[in-house]
Amino acid sequence: MNLAEKLLVEFGQLTEEKQKEVINFIEFIKINEQKEIENLMDAVITENKEALEELRVNRTGSQNSRRFYEGKGYIDLDQGTY
Repeated sequence: MNLAEKLLVEFGQLTEEKQKEVINFIEFIKINEQKEIENLMDAVITENKEALEELRVNRTGSQNSRRFYEGKGYIDLDQGTY
């Protein structure tokens, strides 16, 4: 029996209330995993702020745009805020 089959058997033996708890726990794990990824991305952007600015200036040839899209929003290089 593989892991998915074992999970289905075990899950099916739980009461509906316990099944809801399992689903809530799975959602909790997924949310935390996404937050960890976002925190890592934010850290990379923060640590490389100067390099990002150099790339932007070299690409555009000017300093008109001081914001970078980071997937979930923008980082403002003038204020250091998102």
